[in-house]
Amino acid sequence: MVQPISIYTSLPPRMSRVNAAGEEFGLEYLKYCLDSWRDHGFEPVTVNSEVEVLKLPLEEWGVRKIEVSRNAAEDYGKPFVYLDDFYGKISEDTDGVMVFANADIFFDFTDEQVDKIRNLRPGEAIVLRRIDIDDLDRNNPEEYTGGYDFLAMHSRDLARFESDLFALGVPWWDHFVPLIMRMTGMTSVFLEPSGIFHLRHEERWAGWMRFEVGNRFLKAVIDATRDAKSADAEMYTREISRIKIRKDAHLIRRIRFWHDFRTEGVTAMSRNELGVMGLLNRSMIEEWRTGKLDRP
Repeated sequence: MVQPISIYTSLPPRMSRVNAAGEEFGLEYLKYCLDSWRDHGFEPVTVNSEVEVLKLPLEEWGVRKIEVSRNAAEDYGKPFVYLDDFYGKISEDTDGVMVFANADIFFDFTDEQVDKIRNLRPGEAIVLRRIDIDDLDRNNPEEYTGGYDFLAMHSRDLARFESDLFALGVPWWDHFVPLIMRMTGMTSVFLEPSGIFHLRHEERWAGWMRFEVGNRFLKAVIDATRDAKSADAEMYTREISRIKIRKDAHLIRRIRFWHDFRTEGVTAMSRNELGVMGLLNRSMIEEWRTGKLDRP
């Protein structure tokens, strides 16, 4: 019998979504997503703070729960799970291929795609963009280019992503992990088409949060690139350090950056500069993710 692949998420206490008729169906949508995971051979596991009460029928839905003692309420106002704690618990829970997925996506993979995920070896990863849709009939499909909702790898690679600056559910962490995958020499296994879908909803995060967490990202990724000592890490640091913004019809690839090793190491970027950094991140991740690296 083929063993299910462990898939980890952090379920919210409640989910709100509106269907095509304008009716609330958040709970039904969450179950729809989790059912799709199991239907494709994945075993859902939720990692939550021990103070977070999930009023969800987890046993009925076939979802295991793992609790962590620490939470990010002081930083983010909600008891989110820190990335370090999340990956630490996964390392204790499994020694094999694992997946992280945001809770509000559902799957439509082929058997061949699931086999590619199942057969990942240490040092390999699959990173997927979601397809945003208006309803469960998948009307108006559009690839979301702002980040990544599905990451698969071997649990032995989790130690690469140590950082206590991020928590699941807040912006930027989904740039940090794929970038570190590239900078530490992991190989991307590209799946196409994506196979993951997401029902559109209103943006949850205000601009100030993206600004604050973006600067935490900057510090974390600069620290990580110092340790990585790879050509990709050097290239990223070089791009970050050019201190130029070019506004033209092409993708902005340079970022103004103040680097002062005599103080805290990194001085905050402005909102515009963080936006440009996001473009650089996505450009580097996509080159690696899709196998289109421009190597000399």
